[in-house]
Amino acid sequence: MKRQSITLVNFEEVLDELLLAKGYDYIEHVTDLKSTRDDHFEQWQAKVIGKTTYRVALQIERSSGTVILNSCTCPVDEPFCKHQVAVLYSIDMEEPAEPKKSKVEKDKVVTDKVGELLTKVTFDELKGYIQSLTATDDKIKKHFLSSFAVKNSQTVADFKKIIDQSLSPVKRRHGFVHYQVFLQAVKPIEALVNSARHCLDKGDFQPGLNIYMALLDKLIPALRTIDDSNGILSAIVEDAFLDLHLLNEDKQLPQAVAAELLKYALRKSVAADIRGFDHEWKMAELAVEYAAPEDESQIQKMITTLKLAVKGDAYSEKYAAERAAYTLLFFFFNHKSIEEIEAFLDQNLKFQSIRKVAIGHASRAKHFDKALTLIQDGILQAEQEKHPGTVSELRRSMLDVYIQQDDVQNVISTAELLFFEPHSDLASYRILRKYIPEDQWAIKSTEYRRKLEKYYDYGALAEVLNEENMPEELLRILTVSNNVMLVQKYEPHVPQQFKSQLQKIYFSLITSSLALKADRASYRFNARLLKSMLGKYDDAAIIEFTNGLRDQYKQRKALIDELAVIPKA
Repeated sequence: MKRQSITLVNFEEVLDELLLAKGYDYIEHVTDLKSTRDDHFEQWQAKVIGKTTYRVALQIERSSGTVILNSCTCPVDEPFCKHQVAVLYSIDMEEPAEPKKSKVEKDKVVTDKVGELLTKVTFDELKGYIQSLTATDDKIKKHFLSSFAVKNSQTVADFKKIIDQSLSPVKRRHGFVHYQVFLQAVKPIEALVNSARHCLDKGDFQPGLNIYMALLDKLIPALRTIDDSNGILSAIVEDAFLDLHLLNEDKQLPQAVAAELLKYALRKSVAADIRGFDHEWKMAELAVEYAAPEDESQIQKMITTLKLAVKGDAYSEKYAAERAAYTLLFFFFNHKSIEEIEAFLDQNLKFQSIRKVAIGHASRAKHFDKALTLIQDGILQAEQEKHPGTVSELRRSMLDVYIQQDDVQNVISTAELLFFEPHSDLASYRILRKYIPEDQWAIKSTEYRRKLEKYYDYGALAEVLNEENMPEELLRILTVSNNVMLVQKYEPHVPQQFKSQLQKIYFSLITSSLALKADRASYRFNARLLKSMLGKYDDAAIIEFTNGLRDQYKQRKALIDELAVIPKA
């Protein structure tokens, strides 16, 4: 299944609303935002001040704006965290306000010129040019060799040598490695991955598979000795596992290739050099993906070996036992009867991950009573183990069951439980609005809005007020939120008669921002914000306000320079 790409244009539509709201709240905590560019990518780095200082790195494809790689040093184990979202918004703010030719248009012009020139260059001229480049530039040489590796290399050992040569600038290095050095070392490896995908797409399975096996053999151990805090190597490893899983969806995959991949995954899952970062279990899952019914004894032996490898630590032993059950469950789903699958689920309900699968299985079969019993028992277990996140997740499953049963009373009570959790769930609010009788809704919705304001959940409250078409209340919340990104988001929804009040909110936010932060990024942002207001608000008032800033901060040359985008009269 193809994952939806995140871009600078669509991230607000793709990412979760709550995550976006958290990112908004952190936008003013972003510092040291820097970027470097090459022909294909933009590398963004920033620090985000939270409980501690977190470092965020993003690699963005220049032509499409797609986020290729992203990382944050915070402990959140999700594809995107609030710190990365805050940086995405900051990057968006960095874009110049004035119209200019887009990067896509510029690249198209350059590409057209290159294409035109290639029609005029002879083969010998082009060959000589490439030979000259690769002889004088080691980076280009490595990228060229990786891009066309399958022309000369076929075996796993051959591809391992290419990867070794690519990583030579950073291998055996501990701690800091300059980002550009790291990036240049990884580029040939990315080219090798593209070669593997090309091989698989055209049905040349063996060299493509050999490249992936070489990648996993070399990159997983490298993660122990190379500082991958920006997450680039880890992302390549994760994509390699994903690509190999997706490969099994191709019904044209030769049996011999599948058997070789199964043998490789069985062997590597229990190998010492694969341990750490959960890679042994990823290999086990890959083995299960390619196993046939007659391979069950090998799968069981592999899982037993992985469980026995963890001893002495109660938490680790429990994790290994749960991971083993979850991995084996996939084998059951692929090769066992419904009765055997249900028996396996019932035997492993002590693991919440298995319980969630059992709940989904019962719900799809419309065994709602069983699903509710599983959920209620799971909530009790999660509460005893003090896992509030699991409690919330199970309550959402319970809400889905009640909705399928059209059990209005329980839909309302469960949705309220979810809504009144510390981080309000707007989906539950919308469900409440749908199910609560109209004559009761006015009182209940007022109660819900008070709760949001009490807990300073201004992002969720603004969304509610916008949906409820309450512009005056929305304006009040935008005022007290003191969040310029939130104001900008809902600015288009404020009716024209309230624009003068909205302008005053912007003036207040700019005044506070300049008083709190005396750095160039703050000056630039506020100056561009003022410029974006011209033509939409009272221009005379904007110019008068800006002139007041010039007088107040006349000693801040950097600010005066940025304010030059606003006329003085």
